[in-house]
Amino acid sequence: MQDLAQSIAEDSGYGEYYWPTGFGHGIGTNIAELPDLHWKSETVLQPGHVFALEPMIVIHGFGCGVIEDQTLITETGARSLTLARRKLW
Repeated sequence: MQDLAQSIAEDSGYGEYYWPTGFGHGIGTNIAELPDLHWKSETVLQPGHVFALEPMIVIHGFGCGVIEDQTLITETGARSLTLARRKLW
């Protein structure tokens, strides 16, 4: 999935700004909990896991763009728990 986010960033002309160190993380009582989701992560997601997917574009000295989506792993796949509508410019 992180490969897909990276390729979208590259196709949009932002490949050099894609934040490669993380793609998502567990959620709970802290801002970022395990599992830590990234290219080298060996985490096997299980039904019931809830985590935040947050691919990021970071331009140092300017700012960043992030869409964070709370996601639940189910028996049949993944389901977004984020109810907000997305509007991309």
